[in-house]
Amino acid sequence: MDFSKQVDKIVTVTGKISNIPWQHIIASVNGHHFSEYFDLDDKYQIVIYLKSPIPEKGRIAITGKVIGVQGGSKRPGDAKSEPYTEYHIVVDSWKPVL
Repeated sequence: MDFSKQVDKIVTVTGKISNIPWQHIIASVNGHHFSEYFDLDDKYQIVIYLKSPIPEKGRIAITGKVIGVQGGSKRPGDAKSEPYTEYHIVVDSWKPVL
């Protein structure tokens, strides 16, 4: 899924809470005080924001709004002044996927 075309839209994706976090920009989202690294089924990883922790360790489907989060380059020593954008999901609901 091209999240850049889904900003401010509600999406449902499947995957699992990651055991190996990659380097990501982290935002502060009002009312969603927990964040997790989420491995999508297509091997891509995003950050998700939650109102409470997800106890499920297997595959889950999450539904929520896509947001764009901007920051500096993730490459050390990169002098580019252009902001870097990552796309995260503010989770409204989740359920286990069998």
